[in-house]
Amino acid sequence: MARKRRKKRDSENTRTALRWGVAISCIALGLILALGTFGLAGYAGDAVFAFTFGEVGVAAFLVPILLIGAGLGLALQESFVSPVTVAGLTLIVASTLTFLGIVSAVLGGAAGVFIASVATSYFGLWGTIVLLLALVCVGLIIAVDIVVLAKAISMVFSSIQRTLQKPIPL
Repeated sequence: MARKRRKKRDSENTRTALRWGVAISCIALGLILALGTFGLAGYAGDAVFAFTFGEVGVAAFLVPILLIGAGLGLALQESFVSPVTVAGLTLIVASTLTFLGIVSAVLGGAAGVFIASVATSYFGLWGTIVLLLALVCVGLIIAVDIVVLAKAISMVFSSIQRTLQKPIPL
């Protein structure tokens, strides 16, 4: 019986050590990429940032934030953003990179250029742009709680309407 408890405790300790190791690595890599953004990470940091920028274009500026956030989330065992919001934001970023891949190979990175070339080969330029705009709208709807947003907009309009209906004092 004691052997089972020790084995379970060792397994939990291994998981905890692995979680902390991955969390610290994510935070460190995020900080190196952030420093690389400003040219302050030395040759290796600059090379890592240049590679990231080449692959995902301007989204490379988001990668340090995502890595640091993921590391903190692992360390604290806390999720800062719901998975649904992440899915919506991923649609928005992927659509934006694809559009930038159409406009400029540098800004969209290899990922944006690849997705743009596949999309334009199937839908043409204007069809791809329409599709990307639709995906951004869907991403916004997924990322933002649309019911709360609709209520807030309705409250703003009703407040404006009440204000306009009040008599102006002379």
